[in-house]
Amino acid sequence: PEILKPDETSPTIKISLLELFRNRDISVLETMYKALAPNGEAVRIVIIDDLTNAIPKSNDEFGAFPIEFSSEQGKDGWYYKSYLNGTYTDMVFDEASGYWQGDSKYTMITPTYLHPHNHDAALVYKAEKTGRVKITVHCAVSSENSDGISFRILNGKDEIDLAKGEGSLIISYDQPFYKVLEFDVEAGDEIAFIVGKNQTVSNDSTRLAVYVQYE
Repeated sequence: PEILKPDETSPTIKISLLELFRNRDISVLETMYKALAPNGEAVRIVIIDDLTNAIPKSNDEFGAFPIEFSSEQGKDGWYYKSYLNGTYTDMVFDEASGYWQGDSKYTMITPTYLHPHNHDAALVYKAEKTGRVKITVHCAVSSENSDGISFRILNGKDEIDLAKGEGSLIISYDQPFYKVLEFDVEAGDEIAFIVGKNQTVSNDSTRLAVYVQYE
């Protein structure tokens, strides 16, 4: 096979070892590569070794999903909810299937994906203390047969700006979302990561990785 070598004009992917370790999900590399090099071009990989001095002093200094997925509401600060027209309702954990079931048939949160239906799937993180947070978010649609999903992040009722003033984005299979966000929170603030349908709900399984770090 042809060996591709990146040069100074090649796109660059910067990888944080800390975020990779916390999320335990290397699919972000694949989706970032596909976004930068859809035709298989060479890409430069830059490894950021930020592990050494970044180990949290206690478990209330960070949050990581899906590594902290649980069958218990509120464990490690994570809540699993249905969302419709500004109203949240708690999901119910299905012990036999091992996932959270929402108010609509296909609204669910599993250890590997979120799926919307008539209700959106909302993963909610409750801030454990007052301060500034840095949140790394990776959201990607799993199937190329999906018509995309609607994605937004709410801090309470306030929409977080995801891109150029937009609080809600349509994410497709070939256009995943990856961003590092920083903003202030009060202890008890609820930060919701909401996955909704676009036009249909077919093949809308959505991978979501979230890493929350207190500054």
